[in-house]
Parts: sequence; C-alpha cells; structure tokens
Amino acid sequence: MFGDFRQPAVLVLGLGASGLALARWCARYGCRVRIADTRAAPPKLAALKEEQIEAELICGEVTPALLDGIELIALSPGISPSHAEFATLLEAARARGLPLWGELEFFAQALRALTTEAYRPKIIAITGTNGKTTTTALTGLLCERAGRSVSLAGNIGPPLLERLAAALNTDLLPEIWVLELSSFQLTSAYTFAPDAAAILNITQDHLDWHPSFEHYAAAKGRIFGAHT
Repeated sequence: MFGDFRQPAVLVLGLGASGLALARWCARYGCRVRIADTRAAPPKLAALKEEQIEAELICGEVTPALLDGIELIALSPGISPSHAEFATLLEAARARGLPLWGELEFFAQALRALTTEAYRPKIIAITGTNGKTTTTALTGLLCERAGRSVSLAGNIGPPLLERLAAALNTDLLPEIWVLELSSFQLTSAYTFAPDAAAILNITQDHLDWHPSFEHYAAAKGRIFGAHT
C-alpha cells in the first residue's frame, strides 16, 4: 500500500478532512502515525478522538524535530509546500530524503498494490479552474448508464482514501473511478497515471497557494501522468 515501504512511520501535516482520511488510512495498515497542525483546535480533532485513531497529535509551531523517526510525509491538500510556516520543515524533509506524498499519491500506490489481487479499474481524472464538479458528476452518470459500476471521489467528496476504504470494507470495488482533482492534490502526486484525463480550462486562481500562475498551470498538467 505504500510503495517500497511496508508499515512506515508517517507524519501527516494538517488535520482537516483529507488529513483525517490520511491518518485513518495509515493507521488501518499498521503505520505509526504522527499528526501535526498549526491550529490549536484542528477541524477534525473531535473525529480523531471519536474514532480512536491511534496517532500522536502535535498542535502549534511546525519544526524539523517533528521529522525524528519519520519515514514518509503525508501532505493535506490545503497545505502549500511554499507556505512559510511549513517551508523549514519541508526543506529539512527533502534534505533527509523523505518522500512527500499527498492523498492522491497514497491512492495511486494503493491501487498499484491492489493489482496483486487482480483489481485493475479504469481511472478517469478531471481538473480545471471551473466546471470540474459538474463534469465529474456527468461523467460518473454516463458510466453508470453504460452499465458499469463507478465511484466518484476527490474534490467532489468524499476524500479519495475514505472512498477507497469504504469500497474495501464492503468488498464493492468499482470498475471505474471518476476523480475530481485540484491543483493542490496534483502537486504532490508522482506515480498517478489515469487511463483518461481532462483539463477543462485554466485561468488565474489559487495564487495564494501556488507561487505563480506558471506553477499553478504546471500542477494542473500533472493530471496526465506518464501513461495517459
């Protein structure tokens, strides 16, 4: 489920919806999980406690000391690698050679691992500044009308790993995944390779997250992976 790692020690940055899904996924497969969030009361703190996810939670300033004993960094989509409050930590992580994965990379690695169980779904990925939720929903409906089992996930909700975990729990893995993906999710994906992908449009947006429009456009372009 984790590439070359079996049960890595994972540092999850951010405890929003995707951060919680990342922590839940890693704990599910026996990883040692540490969660860091700059907020004193992260939005999914109550859910973390209610679900009794085995994880160490550290709130407040993010420092390189958080990397001690860590093998893999899990980035929530809302956290920009260029933001000053995380820059020192992420620079130290790169210096140590620690992989920085977002939720989409965890999803891609999980699907790759599931090929050993003969699960090889088709992946359709959709991004764009505007219109991606509508297009994702329409694409999913067309797949259903064609008689195929389909699951929608990503920006359209729920988080990728939450949807995949639910499918595994019920043994109802779909034939087709239709994913709505943001530039945030695509920035930290490396092995994601959908069968089909579309960029609907690109206009200036999210320049508070991306350092430049060129960076934003390049992130969108990552949707095509290496084999699309």
